[in-house]
Amino acid sequence: MANSLRDQLIKAGLAVQAPAKAAGRPEKSGSKKPSRPRPATKTKPVRRVAARDPALEQERRELRAMEQARIREEKQAQATARATQQRREAARVFLLDHRHNDRAGDIPFHFQAGERIRRLFVTATQRQALLAGELRVAVLGKRDFLITPQQAEEALVLDPGLFVFTASPADAEPSGEGDPYQDYPVPDDLMW
Repeated sequence: MANSLRDQLIKAGLAVQAPAKAAGRPEKSGSKKPSRPRPATKTKPVRRVAARDPALEQERRELRAMEQARIREEKQAQATARATQQRREAARVFLLDHRHNDRAGDIPFHFQAGERIRRLFVTATQRQALLAGELRVAVLGKRDFLITPQQAEEALVLDPGLFVFTASPADAEPSGEGDPYQDYPVPDDLMW
């Protein structure tokens, strides 16, 4: 085991002693001059020459066009969302500045906003003004604002998606026509 592989190859006659000795010598570190780095040469990129398939090229063009159209639609949707948000914010500021809500209101006023029945507490004079059409209710998010008809028009200009409730004269007086229970009196001691 003391013999190295080089010695074993020489004994077997598979290697000549002179080149084997040269291969086994370590290089001298101080004998050579340090090599300077060579300047980088620009090499041209190797172009792959592939057979061009016209159908494949057409499909790639269509995919690029579809991607560009999608990006345009996303940008347009973002711009529309920003404009909607700005209009809604302008309407909110306008409604906050021109509202006629009274915190002392204790009479519930119910009205329908879309599919929901909403309740707003008002004073007796505000309730009469609402039923007469002198006041309107603007709904923005979860807040209700009492405003005049002129202010309602201005708010609708700022935000066309704003819901404005206007009481009709039919809301003020319940109609007696078609009421199946008009012949039956309501007892005085009836508890609701």
